[in-house]
Amino acid sequence: MDLGASLNIWRKWWLLTTALLILTLVGASAMLMDLRTYQASSSVILLASPTDSKANGGNPYLSFNPSLTLAADAVSREITAPRAEQALAARGFRDSYTVALAPYTTNTTGSVLLATVTGSNSAAVERMLQAVTGEIGVQLLQLQQQSQQGVPAHN
Repeated sequence: MDLGASLNIWRKWWLLTTALLILTLVGASAMLMDLRTYQASSSVILLASPTDSKANGGNPYLSFNPSLTLAADAVSREITAPRAEQALAARGFRDSYTVALAPYTTNTTGSVLLATVTGSNSAAVERMLQAVTGEIGVQLLQLQQQSQQGVPAHN
């Protein structure tokens, strides 16, 4: 079969050829839409307590110490534990996420946690990021309450 014969067949069946071409383009664009991924991130800084920041005029942004970095590490481990992931999934948040210490975190720059959510729906990713960021505060409060059990108030 030569090119002229192929063109004659396409000309004869132009309606079918056009429909198949449109169907192919629609299918390809639908596949490309499914391949999109969205990512959202937030930063959370753990600050010193008012008592710890008294030495710096009450400014918590000048009062970083190693215990904040340890607390941030503990919170990041708690929020990425399977139990926390299952709790978020039970509330309808199923996209993947990470919470980790920022690479630039040191004892002198503070304790920065970076939360990142990745998914295929931009609105769902934003909602999940808000939930994960809120969960950081919940996990920190739970860790603080656990550490205070059995410790005398004056300590």
